[in-house]
Amino acid sequence: AEQWAAALGARAAVPRRVQRGARHAMTVSDWRAQRRVCVRVCEVEHLGHAWSGGVAGEHFSDPKGPDASTLIWRFAQANLGGREA
Repeated sequence: AEQWAAALGARAAVPRRVQRGARHAMTVSDWRAQRRVCVRVCEVEHLGHAWSGGVAGEHFSDPKGPDASTLIWRFAQANLGGREA
């Protein structure tokens, strides 16, 4: 993430901790270039190697984590497609 941000000329913002309801907390680190977030890293606590927000009962899936698919989609909409998430 740091190398990608450097290549884009982005600067790191202060990381923030986010927790929604009973889901695992995560630390979100953003890098911005010209006020636009161009790189984001979400580190989910207690996740290990599971897919965050996955289906219960599936291997390598943790339904207690934030929904990674939604996080990725919202980032893409807000930062790659020019629309707000």
